[in-house]
Amino acid sequence: MMYKFLKKFTIMLFIWMVFFSIVNKVKAYDNLYLDPFTTSNWNTSGGWQSCAAYSGGRPCISNGSYFSGDGIGSGDVVFSYTTNNISDTLSITSTMRSSTGSNYVAIDMMTGPRNSEQGNKTEYVGITIIKYSSVGSTIQSYSFSENITNTTMETFAYDIGSLANTYHVGIIISGRDGGYWAGNYGAVIGNNTLYITDTDPTVSAPTYSSAPTTEQLNKRTNTRNITGSGIYINQVGDNLDLDVVQDGNDNLIAGTNTTSQTTSDAVISGDYNTVNLSQKSDNNVLLFGINGDHNDLIVSQGDNVNDTGGHRAIVDITGNYNYTSLTQYDTGFGSGQFSDININGNDNTVTSTQRETDKLLFVDVNGNDNSITTDQKDTGEHFLDITVGSNQTVDITQQGTGDHAATIDMDGYSSGLDLTQSGSTDQTYSLSQTCANASGCGTTTLTQQ
Repeated sequence: MMYKFLKKFTIMLFIWMVFFSIVNKVKAYDNLYLDPFTTSNWNTSGGWQSCAAYSGGRPCISNGSYFSGDGIGSGDVVFSYTTNNISDTLSITSTMRSSTGSNYVAIDMMTGPRNSEQGNKTEYVGITIIKYSSVGSTIQSYSFSENITNTTMETFAYDIGSLANTYHVGIIISGRDGGYWAGNYGAVIGNNTLYITDTDPTVSAPTYSSAPTTEQLNKRTNTRNITGSGIYINQVGDNLDLDVVQDGNDNLIAGTNTTSQTTSDAVISGDYNTVNLSQKSDNNVLLFGINGDHNDLIVSQGDNVNDTGGHRAIVDITGNYNYTSLTQYDTGFGSGQFSDININGNDNTVTSTQRETDKLLFVDVNGNDNSITTDQKDTGEHFLDITVGSNQTVDITQQGTGDHAATIDMDGYSSGLDLTQSGSTDQTYSLSQTCANASGCGTTTLTQQ
């Protein structure tokens, strides 16, 4: 089915130079359908006629056989060559009255049958929508018109605003053949396609693309090829508080320049940094830097009694009062978890938790007061790539048995992202956003499940 009339989302959501605030739309009520087309349910201005006559000037309800081959089904309304209208009234529920935001009247329409014989492909349809109060007075009315040219059913949607204080909605649809040919049929209205909804049915759900790059996959592969045991730290000065616990076989703490052939020092330079390291299973490798200022780094890999080990983590911190925490453990997947967190400066805060099966995390923060919290858990294979600049706040949860992926790129003035991916169905999300509003750009809240 094709969709038209209202704005469509693009494949990836790009927001530039605007105030940004999107909340994932959750339906407040199920779609409420109008009565099916029957001569008793719907009124007409001039009465109904049989669909088996060319000469009549009134609308008809198809029985599914006379227009066989014209794409018209049983119960569809077919207008004639003169203007006539059909009408119905729908009662509104209390849930619909209490919902916030816009509401829409949706309808499927197409050109009339036999138009190929007449050489005419444009049909006129007029739609009037009236909102009534509890005592029957008119709150507001809307008028729309369409020149229908599509030869298959398309969905049209009309925004009628809030339904607060609305108890009934009246629908009046008029149609005629655009060529005024006596005996030629006008537009067709699809049976059981008229309904009221709080989500625009002509807006397609956005599709997203997120997957690790070749460079990222190579980094994970190269890091997993690093094996060994020991603690290689070269700390320079100031009042550092360092706690290290390694309980297992083939656990390595070294520097970010370590390869499968050479081992470098982890390098902690100075100021009053606090480092707390713990690796309690087998074959874990932690490569971290830290340079200066009062940074905190707390890392725990394989801290679960059922952990199978094999984790790899690369952490780079340069300066200022950053706080980084990383927890990785595995309950049965042999390859272990992989994280690569890079921070340059300012008062950034990063917290990450990876557990259960194979997870892949990349976080790249440059500066200012960013705050990032991630939680990747359950048996799905989750991928998350975050690049944040300026003073953004990001909170992402990936959970469930589905394989979830998200690629996030945010910078500019204050804005936030609250993303949850869950369930057994694979979920994908991508966002590229620059906030240029000095007052901030709000928070994007999205749930995929």
